[in-house]
Amino acid sequence: MVLAITIMATRFSILKNHWEKNSVLNEQGKIGTNASLGKDVGGLFLLLDWETKKILKTIDLKNPMGVGFDGKFFYVACLVEDNLSVINKDLEEVRRIKNSFFNVPHSVEIDDDKILIANTGLDEAVIIDKMGDQIAYWSAIENGYDTDQFGKQRTIDRRKLQNDITYPTLTQTTHLNYFNKINEYYYITLFHQGVILRSLDNTKYEVVFSGLNHPHAIRKSSNGFIVSDTKNNRILLLDESVKLIETIDLQLSWVQDVFETKHRTYLITDSNNSRVVEISRSKEILSEWFVPPEWRLFQAIELPPDFNSHESKATN
Repeated sequence: MVLAITIMATRFSILKNHWEKNSVLNEQGKIGTNASLGKDVGGLFLLLDWETKKILKTIDLKNPMGVGFDGKFFYVACLVEDNLSVINKDLEEVRRIKNSFFNVPHSVEIDDDKILIANTGLDEAVIIDKMGDQIAYWSAIENGYDTDQFGKQRTIDRRKLQNDITYPTLTQTTHLNYFNKINEYYYITLFHQGVILRSLDNTKYEVVFSGLNHPHAIRKSSNGFIVSDTKNNRILLLDESVKLIETIDLQLSWVQDVFETKHRTYLITDSNNSRVVEISRSKEILSEWFVPPEWRLFQAIELPPDFNSHESKATN
């Protein structure tokens, strides 16, 4: 099994110090900062042979976050530069997708010839084509989630270019950070509210699950859905009706991401423990890969079995 993995920072101590200094509402249970970082914390995108734990290829990127793969290219959200880096199988950047309304993009999911993006800085779920042209968007601000974490009403002036404007996490109303299409429905996770929203057409959303603690990913699983309940340090398995089946808690710390593999195991990005860990359905740890403390893990995705034919020589 080959994984594509984003390391959102390779100088994590800088980012950690920023969080500690500017997380001014932590005592109220509100996670995030009230200031922009303004420093280069690095970042890395890599391919990993999961069985041997060998890094096959790498490319330096600034703050890579979510990643999608369409069978030919990777589409990686670069948070600082507010764009998508399009990367081939040899991990060479071939172009960048830019849009004047990209602002702190987080998740990336491929839906045939469309790309679904959590445009987190603007509290939006955006659908674009592969040239970067916007097809549709849903704004949390325009649909009832219009108050930031300080209690101030938020509006976005869409007449202005948004790429170079900084909106710290606490000034966002939802910190909408995952946008996915599973079967015929669209799903969104709202970080600040701890809820999952669902829509048939990306226009009218309803809350279908609540009580989460600063969640991130929602993905399809064999029984329905799998969700990273991040601050609760656990994984939730939901059925097709978005009802809780099972909770997985294995001394995890900040579950950034999770998905079910083709072998029907679960692969977890356990960020505060600096590891990616694979567990069985019976919750047995099968394998782990640890990264240096200065690397901050964000996301991992499983690549098709035939991707191995495109491997290059492994690096140490």
